Amino acid sequence: MDGDSGLLRDLLEMLLADLPGQIAAMRGALQSGNAPALVAAAHNVTGSAGNLSALALQQLTQQVVQAGRANTLAPVSDLLVRIEAGEVRLREALTRWTGA
Repeated sequence: MDGDSGLLRDLLEMLLADLPGQIAAMRGALQSGNAPALVAAAHNVTGSAGNLSALALQQLTQQVVQAGRANTLAPVSDLLVRIEAGEVRLREALTRWTGA
């Protein structure tokens, strides 16, 4: 891989390494009804995903941010399931791309 591709791979790997913890933080915040913590965790992922053009992940986490800010937590559980599915797809795409 050339330098730019290697950098992109490294950044995606960093996102994927951090994502399970952020999802766990969102789940914990949802279970405790802590909207500010939910917003903070989702916002972290939104920014990282946006920087890497992981647009589906960015859109889902942005919806979590909006729900948290509105203190409307009912749709968040479904969004987290979709975020987890997106994580799997992103990992699979990275594996196909790198051949690892």
